[in-house]
Amino acid sequence: MKNLFLVCLALFFIVGCKSKKQVTTTIPEETLNQYLEQIQVSPEKKPIYHPSEKKLWQLEHMNLEVKFDWKKQYVLGKAQISMHPHFYAQKTLIIDAVGFDVHKVSLRDQNGASLVYNYDSLQLHITLDKTYQKDETLTIYIDYTAKPNELKVGGSDAISEDKGLYFIDPLDEDPEKPSQIWTQGETQASSKWFPTIDAPNQKMTQQISITVEDKYQTLSNGLLIRSSKNTDGTRTDVWKQDLKHVPYLVMIAVGEYYVEKDSWQKKDGSAMLVDYYVEPAYKDDAMAIFGNTPEMLTFYSDLLGLEYPWQKYSQIFVRDFVSGAMENTTAVIHGDFIQQTKREMIDRNYEFIVAHELFHHWFGDYVTCESWANLPLNESFATYGEYLWEQYKYGQDAADYKFDSDLRDYFEESQTKQEPLIRYYYGDKEDMFDNHSYEKGGCILHMLRGYIGDKAFFTALNLYLKNKAYNTAEVHDLRMAFEEVSGEDLNWFFDQWFLKAGHPMVGVEYQYDSTKQTYTIFTEQRYSLAESQGEFLYRIPVKLNIHTKAGIQNQDITLTQGLDTFSFAMSEPPIFTDFDTEKSLVGVVQENKSLEAWIENYKHSKTFLPKQHSIIGAYRAKNEDSLAFVGLIPNILKEDFWALRLLGMDLVSTLDSSSQVSFTSQIKTLLSDPNSKVRAKAIRWMGSNQSFTGADLSFFEPLTSDSSYLVMATALGQIHKLDESKSTDFANQMQGEDNPNVRYQVARVFADNAPEGKLEYFKNYISSASKYEKTTAVILTEDYLKKPALISQVGSAVKLDFLADLVTNTSTSESVRMQALDAILGIEKKAEQNQEELESTNSYVKQLITQIKSSLSQDDVQLMFSNEE
Repeated sequence: MKNLFLVCLALFFIVGCKSKKQVTTTIPEETLNQYLEQIQVSPEKKPIYHPSEKKLWQLEHMNLEVKFDWKKQYVLGKAQISMHPHFYAQKTLIIDAVGFDVHKVSLRDQNGASLVYNYDSLQLHITLDKTYQKDETLTIYIDYTAKPNELKVGGSDAISEDKGLYFIDPLDEDPEKPSQIWTQGETQASSKWFPTIDAPNQKMTQQISITVEDKYQTLSNGLLIRSSKNTDGTRTDVWKQDLKHVPYLVMIAVGEYYVEKDSWQKKDGSAMLVDYYVEPAYKDDAMAIFGNTPEMLTFYSDLLGLEYPWQKYSQIFVRDFVSGAMENTTAVIHGDFIQQTKREMIDRNYEFIVAHELFHHWFGDYVTCESWANLPLNESFATYGEYLWEQYKYGQDAADYKFDSDLRDYFEESQTKQEPLIRYYYGDKEDMFDNHSYEKGGCILHMLRGYIGDKAFFTALNLYLKNKAYNTAEVHDLRMAFEEVSGEDLNWFFDQWFLKAGHPMVGVEYQYDSTKQTYTIFTEQRYSLAESQGEFLYRIPVKLNIHTKAGIQNQDITLTQGLDTFSFAMSEPPIFTDFDTEKSLVGVVQENKSLEAWIENYKHSKTFLPKQHSIIGAYRAKNEDSLAFVGLIPNILKEDFWALRLLGMDLVSTLDSSSQVSFTSQIKTLLSDPNSKVRAKAIRWMGSNQSFTGADLSFFEPLTSDSSYLVMATALGQIHKLDESKSTDFANQMQGEDNPNVRYQVARVFADNAPEGKLEYFKNYISSASKYEKTTAVILTEDYLKKPALISQVGSAVKLDFLADLVTNTSTSESVRMQALDAILGIEKKAEQNQEELESTNSYVKQLITQIKSSLSQDDVQLMFSNEE
């Protein structure tokens, strides 16, 4: 992981305090100005306003039949769509249908009267047989062929492509990849594989019939109501979803899966189907990955006072997914990176994603944002659902760590982008999928919970959900639910946190007047966007704990001005004050406490966030030779929560060499820490720190067979640093491990040491690597091939066809294709530099490049070779 200590320092700087009294400023004014200047946010609003879609028609039901042409990657579809006018009478209808061949449009069914239509490749403009009134249902039939693979590809950081439906290895040509079909509808890509009104403020029921080869499993929303084998060797599965949901949540998936059956007991005693679709190789790991799902269903149902409102809950893995996961109603799709063995889950599991997608079934599926401007009503809640699960299942430390990670993600993004959480002005709807809508929004919900209290918070959520059941909502629906429950006007809260960009920056200073026996707290707040969008002051309720020899005084204060002063009568100076006791403010706070006060704050803290805050404060307040600070570190290294032990090792690394020596034995004990991240960190510290003189191979050898892949790989890396020649022996022992961490480190050793006969390892590394590691695999392969012992064999014993195939394979990601081409060009350049010794290599590579160009389209040649010298 990144250096937690330095990351925290970077994120928690702030302007110091000023008041009408002479108060020392802890951070110079120019430091604040530098911070504000680096926020690259335009002072002008974007010119495009995005309201909710105008509703001329309201969808009711879709009956869809689909078959597939795997060779052409076509969807052969027949759709019956029922709807009625929303309010005004309608004579025409516009249906979203992107890139279709439309064969027929008629009333009711395939035998109905044909309708006149115009089609512009994006929408069907249909003239109806009569004018339909509000209470009249219209059913139209559309026979079509969808060709999503021929569409121009768009996307975003969150959803990398938007073709709607994807064929994976449709001709079964890749031995490392199964043949699959799956869909991704968000934001508005469902209309690229079935005709609909593709807007987030539409809801409908559905029935989908999927015809596939009998060897395949299928999955869709709702329940499987019928499955029948056909005479041509195919099978038709019929899935029915009789509860309304939005078109972008419609899904299908097809592939060869092992299905692990589970169940969840509802309050009425009935058992609801819960199942997990995994690739057969992971059948023994399915319960380890998903086994907490029934407990999550119970927890969220009880917490919200609303039992899970759908008919079943399925989860499925797909290859090459264009996002992390997707909350399709009752049938969640996960990217294959979550598909792990039990051993891999020692280092990291993705249960937080399982929780995220399940919580969406209340926030996003049951109640859906009515427009993309209101996306945080989906994503902020799902992100906060992760926090709630961590808090319930793993305790407050784990929840604190989650909150801190989310807040840091938002702060990192805020360096270059600050937008309102709910924003109607944006360039593209895909821009909404950012750390504001997810992480910042989740933190704001937690802050709201802290302000009004747990009971009111969850009662308000229950009211909001019931008010908008199976419907859509905007942010004011949420606000009014909270106001109804709390009895308080919360416009101020929603205005500053949901509808304005940025965050507060607060300086705090403490003074005690022994003559007046008065303790005074001075606060100064600045707006993070003050330079570009004008001054704005937050209303900030803050909880204080003032620690004295006589006990703890709990105080509630509210910051409302640029400069605020709060005074308390006290007979003696406090030991320290804990400002924002839960550290839940979505802002940056700087306090001018002494080192001694920070240490006392740390000693009295109970959970991760207050402890981390105090430790960082102590670090910043220490003198260079502060023995008191150094004396704090042994306690941090013994903390119960693993992230604090990591932080402790980072702190040791900030000390001078002589001070670090005293911690060697304590860090050595962390090599047997129960947490694999801590063990790996300890290995890196022991192997790279100059104060440790016992770093020999015998010390690290046992760690190469650790239960954790991360620890194994880290130990190999340290051995490689100490003795490159011997590291090859250990890499040979580990090359059969199928894990990204180990694969990378073994490949690194082979690339540096260039042992003979390892080309097959690199070929297998590339072919088996996930899309997240394939580029790295190509880079390491290039490093290996450019070593003198290998490059001289290129063209004779060593062929580069496997790299050329990556370049010319248009189904491979552009980044991997470009990296493979860079590898070939890099080998060419190396050969040219040593033309005399590598003449045959140079000739072979040039011929290969010519062959590659002849295999590519002119557009690809121009794009991929644009920088060729």
